[in-house]
Amino acid sequence: MSEAKTFDLIVLGGGPGGYAAAIRAAQLGGRVALVEQDALGGTCTNRGCIPTKALAASAHLLERIHRSEEMGIRVPDGVELDFSAVAKRRDDIVAELRTGIEGLLKANKVELFRGRGKLTSPKQLRVGEQELKARSVILATGSRPATLPMLPVDGKRVLSSDQLLASQSLPKRLVVVGGGVIGCEFASIYRAFGVEVWVVELLDRLLPTMDAVLSKQLKRAFKQQGIHVLCSSAVQGLGEASAEGLEVILPEDERIACDQVLVAVGRKAVTEDLGLEDCGLTLRRGCVETDAHMATPIEGLYAVGDLVGRTWLAHTAAREGEIAAANAMGQVEKMSYKAVPGVVFTNPELATVGLGPAEVKADKLDVTVGKFLYQASGKALCDGVAEGRVEIICSASDQRVLGGWVAGQEAGILIAEIALAVDLGLTAAQLADVIHAHPTMPEMLAEAAADSIGRAIHRAPARKKR
Repeated sequence: MSEAKTFDLIVLGGGPGGYAAAIRAAQLGGRVALVEQDALGGTCTNRGCIPTKALAASAHLLERIHRSEEMGIRVPDGVELDFSAVAKRRDDIVAELRTGIEGLLKANKVELFRGRGKLTSPKQLRVGEQELKARSVILATGSRPATLPMLPVDGKRVLSSDQLLASQSLPKRLVVVGGGVIGCEFASIYRAFGVEVWVVELLDRLLPTMDAVLSKQLKRAFKQQGIHVLCSSAVQGLGEASAEGLEVILPEDERIACDQVLVAVGRKAVTEDLGLEDCGLTLRRGCVETDAHMATPIEGLYAVGDLVGRTWLAHTAAREGEIAAANAMGQVEKMSYKAVPGVVFTNPELATVGLGPAEVKADKLDVTVGKFLYQASGKALCDGVAEGRVEIICSASDQRVLGGWVAGQEAGILIAEIALAVDLGLTAAQLADVIHAHPTMPEMLAEAAADSIGRAIHRAPARKKR
């Protein structure tokens, strides 16, 4: 056994939460070690956000080319999809970002240890034959795809999202089991690539963790795109595979013939064989509990990201990592979740932040809602993306922006301004009074904010009841 190396902080896991924590601690003058057994960047960079959005970019471009005649551009010889080139671009982007993360760690003098780390005490880890000690430890081990017993994943015909993102070819027919964010994104992307797609969801609507109004928007769009949606339907298992493919069995022996099945039923925190129990750390619903400082009940031990399981979002994990690192280095910082944006990169894009309509209704809050349609936006019309909607929710008493959602082109970009307003406690008037460049998509946010206080210029006033 090698002599133990001593650090101010050890981070276990090199995903968004882990590497952000390591760099923040190094910025604060700490001697930092990061332990990672797999590729740097975690699920997000290697098997999640980045490769999915690389595919989505190709899919969205292909969709626009198919609609190019609306813009006065003809493609007389048709359009050909080269998925092997799409896959190579996806993999090249992942590799470039992964190399960039390693460079950032090196530039910040974070010492990288390759291998599986396991706690031997709350402030000590073993990586292979190497012992590491520190004043504090941050756990950032991430998550893996959840599975279903009736759909055993084989990596060939029944795949997890990890495996589908490593594919070098397209199936002709794909059944997506799970209508959450992951399942809907893949359904949207693969349909754009010409694959026949079914989405089977156990609950009564798509995106069951998001507001129902967005579920309806997406289901309508999926129908227009030719995606088959089956909600309130539980997969029973698989029929016998043949050279022609396989069958997914639904209730009452209904069957869907396909070439591949994607199991997209959520994710599970990685907690196995970490030494958590030996340190006295207990799990709740499969995740590690922390306080607002990202500290666990064990002194000097912190946890962030999917291991905590609050939002299962990479950007939340990164912020939690920074908060945990600051506290581990003697600062006093708290995590806030009031303005965490969520984006679904389907067609159309969907994005939310803060309070939504369902929460307003459940809590019986007194609010005003400002609305604006894409079809009233000059820029959306010019870009040929006039389908969509913006809503901003404000407190009726003081006009503070409490939340909002966007459905349409660039929703993931537009939601950032609403998130800033929620986080800073801006009023609708303050948001509306900011001069937005014309013609641009963000003008819609100012209009929606103005509409919530009866000041919208480009929306006709509501008719008064007689």
